[in-house]
Amino acid sequence: APAPPTVILYDPICAAHDPGPHVESPERILHTLSVFSESARPCAVRAPAPATREDVERVHAPAHVSHVESVCRAGGGAFDLDTSASAESFDAALMAAGAGLEGVRLAERDPAIHPFCLVRPPGHHALRHRAMGFCLFNNIAIAAAWLTRVERAERVLVVDFDVHHGNGTQDSFYEDPHVHYFSSHRFPFYPGTGREEERGAGAGLGATTNLPIRYGTPVSAQMRRIEDALEAVAESFQPAWVLVSAGFDAYADDPVGNLGWDEEDYHGLGRHLGEIARRFAGGRLVSFLEGGYRVPALPGLICAYLDGAAEGRRGPSTARAGRKNT
Repeated sequence: APAPPTVILYDPICAAHDPGPHVESPERILHTLSVFSESARPCAVRAPAPATREDVERVHAPAHVSHVESVCRAGGGAFDLDTSASAESFDAALMAAGAGLEGVRLAERDPAIHPFCLVRPPGHHALRHRAMGFCLFNNIAIAAAWLTRVERAERVLVVDFDVHHGNGTQDSFYEDPHVHYFSSHRFPFYPGTGREEERGAGAGLGATTNLPIRYGTPVSAQMRRIEDALEAVAESFQPAWVLVSAGFDAYADDPVGNLGWDEEDYHGLGRHLGEIARRFAGGRLVSFLEGGYRVPALPGLICAYLDGAAEGRRGPSTARAGRKNT
């Protein structure tokens, strides 16, 4: 069967966000886009529309949105030691959030499409009232909030495999039973959240699953644990949507994090997520670029993930992720 089509959502304004000398550089997406355009991959590039303030304020406090805008309109500045903005960053952040909204609308119209949001700044650390961890607005949370609060979707599974815990995304839905947040991440590590006992609160108790992974754990053991836990969550939650915070900083040579992963591991994880989307969500899968800072390797890691997701959405597979014993 032909591979389900991938649509890359990208706009040049996302490369104009300039935090200064920083690992979260424009080259991350410019190099990836260049490699994609020179290859014969079955994907199309599409420009999204920016998110509106109403879209962003479903997740973020109006005062935070105004603060980010004022800093950028004044020429840029720092929000904390890790997170800075330039004059173009507010527009880039609105476009990054808008790409997620375009992605879920595309997948809603045609579940055969896998939208991949090739955007920056990333989003999963951004909290309701503050920017942090290179993130200004929480792109995936804004998309999930649109699905649950506008489209009235009742079961949205957000899977985050960035090496860092997505504290902002978890916080956005910690008491929301309609969004199940699942994160595998290095721990102890930045930002210090993501313990196994963090499982949600109130009506959302049990709708948060954290898999903290200690550095040095064999990759094969990591992948088995992630797959088994994802399968259990999917069987229990029965998601109608699968949204993915696709961070590639668990890669073995990443300068910021790393858990020893390579292209084979991202391929296997993508395949498993594609299978879950096909089996439970009618194929509806939307992915968002988060971390991943080894620029020369990033296109290959993303391609491996997208190829795996396409395989999983095509049909069942008996292979497992992380087959090697490293």
